Amino acid sequence: MMRELIIKLEPEHKDFCFTELIKIINSKDKYKYKSKEEFIKNHKDKLKEITEFLVNKKKLPLLVPAKIIDFSEKNLADGYWFRDAFYLNTINWNKTERFTCYALILHETIPGHHMQLSYELHNDSNSLLLFWYNFLTNGFAEGWALFSE
Repeated sequence: MMRELIIKLEPEHKDFCFTELIKIINSKDKYKYKSKEEFIKNHKDKLKEITEFLVNKKKLPLLVPAKIIDFSEKNLADGYWFRDAFYLNTINWNKTERFTCYALILHETIPGHHMQLSYELHNDSNSLLLFWYNFLTNGFAEGWALFSE
């Protein structure tokens, strides 16, 4: 399926193998960010767009608005959710393809970790997830976020 998507982006390379297609995509400037500021803005814009569609238009209930906090640290992941915020690591902004933004935003914010875990943290009922797991890193939470992508 990824090969088909890449061919839609780069139809002139339809006869190339998957590995070569990935190398082509990774080498093209049009898929890269021009600045760290553009990288951060694009993620914030995509979060706003997804919120507008899922929460405002489709009426998906959201207890706490999602927010993005940017930071730069070489020893941490590209992004993660913690306490009602999506932490976006900008350390590798210049090595990140533009088309990965949606997957990361969907995974970490709405309908991913932010939506799922904000219900666990801000709901009046006793949650089985929090009751059994004091720390919210388990297969169910990651499964939900992967499904959200």
